[in-house]
Amino acid sequence: MAVVRPTFETEETASSHGDRVRALQAETLAVTHDHITALAEAIERMTVLADEIAVGGATYPQSVKDIARRLSQEAPVASRTLRATLTRF
Repeated sequence: MAVVRPTFETEETASSHGDRVRALQAETLAVTHDHITALAEAIERMTVLADEIAVGGATYPQSVKDIARRLSQEAPVASRTLRATLTRF
């Protein structure tokens, strides 16, 4: 069995750890931003689909049209809120 002596961090090692932490934090922030953007875009696509169904005529059951109408009214607010959040992010 070998004895491993503890090593003490030098200023250089501590600095490189700090740099790595900052780089990982920046990467995490970028990925988070992209993920929120993807959610806003998905909501916007869903809004278009909901609009189409809401005015789809007798082909769709009334309950489905009602849900689609509510979604098409409420979803744009969610998308705008997400995008506004990104500007402060």
